[in-house]
Amino acid sequence: MDTHQKGLEGPGQAPRELYESVSEVCSLASPLQALRRLVRLLQQQGLPVSGIFVNTFFSETRSIRFFARADATESLRLDIEVKIPEGLVGELSYEHRPETLLVRSLSEDPVTAWATRNVIAGIGSYVMQRLELDGQHVGVICFYSLREKAWLESQAALIASLAQPLSTWVARAWAAHIGRENEALRRQLRQEKSEPLERFLAASPGLYQVAQKMRRIADTDVTVLI
Repeated sequence: MDTHQKGLEGPGQAPRELYESVSEVCSLASPLQALRRLVRLLQQQGLPVSGIFVNTFFSETRSIRFFARADATESLRLDIEVKIPEGLVGELSYEHRPETLLVRSLSEDPVTAWATRNVIAGIGSYVMQRLELDGQHVGVICFYSLREKAWLESQAALIASLAQPLSTWVARAWAAHIGRENEALRRQLRQEKSEPLERFLAASPGLYQVAQKMRRIADTDVTVLI
């Protein structure tokens, strides 16, 4: 296995006190305050955390949306969307991205290097944790160091053991935002697909009237003759 970038065989076991402390931090009403407190808490545990960011991947647009980032002194809400080149999209599949990804040098992960190049400067190494709740992907949280090769496998396993409270927190903090993004994206895609048809129908009033009737009954089980 690549010594620079690897997935873990399985999560470790966080000390009960740390698990409870992380859960408490994640219960804060302000997601940005929680993110900053989380950096400090993990630094106190000796983990090489310079900062944290949260994002998710939208497959429909082949883009990564950054929601927030924080270090020990400040936290920022982000609304940055980064288009991923078609040649890199495949690297985001579960086959290539394990639940817990340990990357010892940013240069070994071209997807993250591309996505963060204009968002967060100076990333050296990191642990990236995929977050799921009730079987649904809710995003990714990344704990990064400004130094290369800063993370140990045991430390990455510790992060993996915190996935449950982190997943619940991210889902609660950004679920509404993600939901609005998904709905807006669906509307945009429907509009883009329907525009050529609308132009065609506009040239034929008869066909347009038929299309309108079909739209009104499209969600019913009524049998019709056209």
